[in-house]
Amino acid sequence: LESMFTKQIDRARAKQIVTLVAERLRALQPFNAASVDAELKSIAQELNLSAGGVLLTTRIAVMGKKATPPLVESIEILGRKRTVERLQETV
Repeated sequence: LESMFTKQIDRARAKQIVTLVAERLRALQPFNAASVDAELKSIAQELNLSAGGVLLTTRIAVMGKKATPPLVESIEILGRKRTVERLQETV
């Protein structure tokens, strides 16, 4: 979780992002790269954060690293169940 922190994202904010992303992805229909991308950007706007901050936090929570293959495509390949499990394990 520590690697998620930036100037605008502290521990509490990272936890808020990961929790919200898990909740939203659990219910997202359809579950594909385009809908995941739109949902992550919507969450960023809702939390008044940059899309990059939400994407980076989500990337680290789901993939375990800051640098990975494209995030939303990776989430689509992992699938809803495994993605949500990884997000919940982070919190």
